[in-house]
Amino acid sequence: WEHPAICRLIKQKGGIAREEMFKAFNMGIGMVLAVKQEDADKTIKKTSSLGEKAFLIGEIVKGDRQVIVK
Repeated sequence: WEHPAICRLIKQKGGIAREEMFKAFNMGIGMVLAVKQEDADKTIKKTSSLGEKAFLIGEIVKGDRQVIVK
């Protein structure tokens, strides 16, 4: 997804680290739907057909309760 211009401006002018931008501002993600992996493509197509932008942005895996941004 494209990060909104305001997020880029805040990061640059505020000297804020990339990781902190994701924590504080979500970098423009908006609403998130968590669906089964096998339903991801169908969900993206349906959402897009309704005129909304939809992206696969990650996965939920068993771990030690942390978020990893790559």
